[in-house]
Amino acid sequence: MGKARVTKGQAVVGSLAAAGAVQAGSVGFTCASVALRLARIPVSCATTGERTYAFTFPVGAVIQRVYLDVNTQESTASAKTIDIGLLSSETSGDADGFLDGVSTASAGIVQGSTAISAAARTLGVIMLDGSTASSDLSRKDHIVRGANAVTLSSTVSELQTELVADIVVQYLCVG
Repeated sequence: MGKARVTKGQAVVGSLAAAGAVQAGSVGFTCASVALRLARIPVSCATTGERTYAFTFPVGAVIQRVYLDVNTQESTASAKTIDIGLLSSETSGDADGFLDGVSTASAGIVQGSTAISAAARTLGVIMLDGSTASSDLSRKDHIVRGANAVTLSSTVSELQTELVADIVVQYLCVG
């Protein structure tokens, strides 16, 4: 089954109305003064190191979930992982803050793990609540504040030429 991409249009579902001025590849719904936004950003692994996308979060955004939707897995590269976060050169940026070393070796939707073991944990630290040294680790939302990082980024240590994937972000715009 194919995937639909909303690029322009209007939708009304019950008491929810499509939010205006969403970025390309995004769809949003507004209820009172809170807008739920879902963004799908195509991944590029044509270069190594940290890469930015033409996608930024508004100040005040509440980032709830970040996933990697792998459509075609990487099979050639020896390092079949990717980090997703906020641009490290921006204030409080963390290049692996959302997803840390998630696998690109299998097709499907990949989400971060809250495993206590650092080697098994793939949810980035800005999405974690609790002590990483104890068993009380849980997922939390990240709030974009003031002049802090707003630019989405991904990082690979090796080219991944077969990879076809999208970063999927669920976030709220409040106010």
